Amino acid sequence: MRIGLPLLERRAKVDLIFDLKYSLSKAHFYLLFLLLTAFGAAAVDTTTAHLYKLDRGYWWSERNVHLSNEMEAEQSAIEHRYRIQSLVYHHDLKPNQATIGAWGGAQYAVHTNSLGFKDQLVRNVALVSPRHRILFLGDSFTEGLGLEYSSTFVGMIGEALSGKNREVLNAGVSSSSPIIYWRKTKYLSETVGLRFDEAVVFIDISDAQDEATAYDLDSYGNVIDRTVAPVIHQPLTFGFRLRSMVKEETVVSATLLKAIQNIRNREEVANDEEHMKYATGRDRALWTTEPRLWEQYGRFGVERERFYMDKLATLLSARHIPLTVAVYPWPDQIIQNDLDSKQVHIWQDWSREHGAKFINYFPDFISNGASMEGRKHVIEKFFIPHDVHWNREGHQLIADRFLETKLAHGHRLPVSLSTGGSDSAPVGPVRHPASPRVLIAWPAARNVVSRAQTRHAAQQ
Repeated sequence: MRIGLPLLERRAKVDLIFDLKYSLSKAHFYLLFLLLTAFGAAAVDTTTAHLYKLDRGYWWSERNVHLSNEMEAEQSAIEHRYRIQSLVYHHDLKPNQATIGAWGGAQYAVHTNSLGFKDQLVRNVALVSPRHRILFLGDSFTEGLGLEYSSTFVGMIGEALSGKNREVLNAGVSSSSPIIYWRKTKYLSETVGLRFDEAVVFIDISDAQDEATAYDLDSYGNVIDRTVAPVIHQPLTFGFRLRSMVKEETVVSATLLKAIQNIRNREEVANDEEHMKYATGRDRALWTTEPRLWEQYGRFGVERERFYMDKLATLLSARHIPLTVAVYPWPDQIIQNDLDSKQVHIWQDWSREHGAKFINYFPDFISNGASMEGRKHVIEKFFIPHDVHWNREGHQLIADRFLETKLAHGHRLPVSLSTGGSDSAPVGPVRHPASPRVLIAWPAARNVVSRAQTRHAAQQ
């Protein structure tokens, strides 16, 4: 018995070890099976993504961005038919054109007159007119981007005043700002010889950023691109590189990763969709409410705006031409109920100092105490869907208010003006001298791309 007991114990240990090895072998088999399955799936996923790129020329994850770029390229090709470079004031519209414009996926008829102004039809504009002539200046809102001339506020005002011995000219062009308003007016008055009796400038929210980052004068006093200091990017982390690789070089994994990110960031995704729908969340507009953006470019941009508006006012005053300044909100100001806006105070004070008439359109779009649903309804009613620009109804509102103001107040000549201080524009702390280069301006490109749109497209 004593001899048999150790033998039994040894057999039990052997059986235990055998069972343990068997269990481990089985676990190893399942683990190996899972690893091979995962590896095979990853190989198929990656191969599919590479075959897709080989066939299409871009990654599967980039398909929506690519389609968007194709649409923009097609739209740009259409726009370049009548948008040209100006060696004097940067960019302009080609004179005497009857063509098609493209904006936001829609196309519309475009006509320009002999001066290169958007007009009802192609026509020759006499440099001197016996009628009282009003010259409008502004950017894409004044040009009437996305709409035929008759549906823009300038076209509506021109139609309403045509029987009252008045003539309206629209010198507004997309992506313009005060440096262009002044230089273009100077060129038209002194070089071309255009005579007009009144000037109206619609100053846009985005003009501040354009003045701070987009335009400057060369040594000849002509408007060129402004060069800013390059942004220094931090080194990319391993996690960021891994996520980028998964997004680019897989199909199923990229879809799963996007779904997980959307679940984790559902509040941010919802905000992005809201920004896309109402064209809000745009840095170009938010300097009026966000101190960060005011310090980043707003303060400097406004200094330059005022400088070139001073020069425009002096130019007009020397010819005894009265000036009207108008301001209006973007959807961001409407959503944030920015009725008492920096934009209003800045240009109301400037107009008072320079004896100019001032029209504030903020109360026409913003009501104190309006609910969020009410604010969104205003955007839906007066703006092109998913865009910062007015639709026809928005232009009608602007035209009606302008005509009411004009009838109520009539004309007022500006007082004697003086810009004071230096004859040089503010240069800013981190700017580098710009060098001239040939550029055909793409209309209001700076007005369409928002951080929400960019992020949304990149995640698709």
